[in-house]
Amino acid sequence: MLLVIDAGNTNIVICLFNDDTIIAKWRIATLNQYTEDEYAGQILPLLTLLNIDLTQINGAIISSVVRRTVKPMSAFVKKYLKLTPLIAKDCMHDVSLKIEQPEELGSDILANAIAANDLAKENCIFLDFGTALVIGVITKEKEFLGATISPGIKTAHSALISKADLLGHTNISKPKHILGTNTATAISSGIYTFYVCAVNGILSMIRREHERDFKTVITGGFASIIQNEIESVDFYDPDLTLKGLKLLYDFNK
Repeated sequence: MLLVIDAGNTNIVICLFNDDTIIAKWRIATLNQYTEDEYAGQILPLLTLLNIDLTQINGAIISSVVRRTVKPMSAFVKKYLKLTPLIAKDCMHDVSLKIEQPEELGSDILANAIAANDLAKENCIFLDFGTALVIGVITKEKEFLGATISPGIKTAHSALISKADLLGHTNISKPKHILGTNTATAISSGIYTFYVCAVNGILSMIRREHERDFKTVITGGFASIIQNEIESVDFYDPDLTLKGLKLLYDFNK
């Protein structure tokens, strides 16, 4: 079995693959002050709940956009699983990075590009709705052309509330009417409509600038909020990043 750890800005996703099948997946909060023993205290009980035999885990890969989590998470794998994990940022791959400063590319974006290419097998735009909204492009020939990075839906919502004393938290969902009739519905409609228009606008601009057809792949915890409003979605895979990390691990075995 392969242990995949994907540490994002908000959550850490821990996943177990048996061959190419995800057999378990958990989500814990990202806390960048944790030690390897504190990670063990959180992760080992989850494995125990499913009666996972630790000796059957024979590989591990770690991806993190929070630098301070890499060292203790790697130490956890070494100490408790007796494995040396691959660090996704340092892995070899067969993607041609057509960007400036490729060393700055996040391993989560790389993993999404690899998985989107494997899934679509055509020129592809992939969208990851997380803490940040990442929209990237990879060609059929595995050329990564670049990406846009903007605040995610929840991030934008939280920032608005934190800066406006009279505004309160509300659920973001598709509005019955564009114009809200109270503060809560106005915020919900405003953020929902803004992201629908922004995403569709960016997709249209990418297609126009590159003058080619693209498949569209979406993922991320907040994708479901506006998924049905995005034009021409070909694939929705909530586990795209995890599958990309699995492919990255296989390439480096």
